[in-house]
Amino acid sequence: MSAKKNNFGKKVLVTGTSTGIGRCVVHALMESGFTVLAGVRTDADRKALLQTQTDCRRLHPLLLDVTDDEQVQAAVAVADQLGGKDGLFAVVNNAGISVPGPVEYVPLEEFRRAFEVNLVGQLRVIQAFLPLIRRAKGRIVQVSSALGRLAMPLSGPYASSKYALEGLTDSLRRELRPWGIRVSLIEPGSVSSAIWEKIDAQARAIQRALPGEMQKIYAPLAEPMTYIWKEAELRAVSPVIAARAVLHALNSRHPRTRYLVGPDAYAVAALSRLVPARAMDWLLKMFLRKVRSSKC
Repeated sequence: MSAKKNNFGKKVLVTGTSTGIGRCVVHALMESGFTVLAGVRTDADRKALLQTQTDCRRLHPLLLDVTDDEQVQAAVAVADQLGGKDGLFAVVNNAGISVPGPVEYVPLEEFRRAFEVNLVGQLRVIQAFLPLIRRAKGRIVQVSSALGRLAMPLSGPYASSKYALEGLTDSLRRELRPWGIRVSLIEPGSVSSAIWEKIDAQARAIQRALPGEMQKIYAPLAEPMTYIWKEAELRAVSPVIAARAVLHALNSRHPRTRYLVGPDAYAVAALSRLVPARAMDWLLKMFLRKVRSSKC
């Protein structure tokens, strides 16, 4: 029997589907026979998503800001009505934002925003939808990042929120195991997405907000890191690869606990596992110095 027939009737909620990985996950799930509840931030995003599908009977775009309790509860009501006694087969927690900048000067409200979306928002969705997932004996897929294993300079708010998400997901996976609910993490490296434009804009805004003295102090980090981000964007893999990992996590009888996406994600995982922290600090310092001297 084909995967499409096996998945017919199964309902999956995906958050953050306006662009990038989330949008590709929606397409992959639709092609595999799932009924998809797709969380978007605006009505324009909802209309754009519908236009990408020729058969929209199994696609249900929802206005879903993961930081908004009312929108989350409204989405639960829709999922409950669609799923009925079968419940919700899975949640794919993909919504997330990037907040770059030096820890010393990143505005606290921006730091809180990173955690509110990347950690608390995911938890809000899990707590709200878990009763429906229990009904289906379903699955949870969390989209994290390679930076949830190895934090780079000027990525403190984002990386720390992803580190926290990794710990939360490990606890959740072990807590839900007795009920047969599978929990997986997707750890993408550089993936083609509109997030790169947002990172550039945020980085420029934060740099402009730094006092002149601090701009000089952090220039030796900011200049090579900006170059590294640009290079990472050029080498980014297609979000389709991340969507395939999500599909495996949903379809496999024995899904992995973690899925690495992209060659840089595999490199980061190996480095974080094999290289001691002090050695990693030294290697990174030498690498940034080399980049700055040759490219900046």
